[in-house]
Amino acid sequence: MQAAENLLAAMERASERIVRSPDSGLPAPRPYPGLASLGFRWIKKESYWIAYLTWEAPMIAGVYHEAADIPNRI
Repeated sequence: MQAAENLLAAMERASERIVRSPDSGLPAPRPYPGLASLGFRWIKKESYWIAYLTWEAPMIAGVYHEAADIPNRI
């Protein structure tokens, strides 16, 4: 239950930041620069990398734990 609460809290903080400044994200997670070609923006909150899009309105598209092999999970 604690893990789920931590994930939800991280997503809430990420959402607040994304709405406040959608262009402030990175083009790719630092360990995986090759993911920049996918067109997401990325931010790190706690132990999660959060991918989002900034089309008509910002939208979270994926959440990955920092220990995940993100390129093989997308």
